[in-house]
Amino acid sequence: MQLEKDGFLYTDERVDPMSVYDLLDQGRMLNNRSQYLVEESLRHSYCLSVYDRNRLIAFARVLSDYGSVSIIRDVILSPDYRHKGIAHELFRILSTSELFKRTNLVLWSRLDVPFYHEFGFKQLNRKIFLKPSDLEQ
Repeated sequence: MQLEKDGFLYTDERVDPMSVYDLLDQGRMLNNRSQYLVEESLRHSYCLSVYDRNRLIAFARVLSDYGSVSIIRDVILSPDYRHKGIAHELFRILSTSELFKRTNLVLWSRLDVPFYHEFGFKQLNRKIFLKPSDLEQ
């Protein structure tokens, strides 16, 4: 999938792991993950990247069984590109994708941002149990 909008390229083609690592690092979202772990997570995810020319400016990945559940992770937008509609388009693409339409779409986020509600996301009132990885303990 490739889409050009407002001069930005949205694509699900293979992304450079180091570019994602750098973007996550800038946004303080690495959570102790090494370059190797970032690369492994990309290998096992559907990735959507946004570029301004050849520069990665936004990214999100989805883990899915394509039948019941899809989890959006590592959503990040370079601060220099905020308020340009990029995050809105990124979420529009993910939330309307044929790949995930049969699944419950879960957004993994530490923050309840009103922006997410625009796409139908609601904070869960259920108990979710997490066994943190050794990196997060």
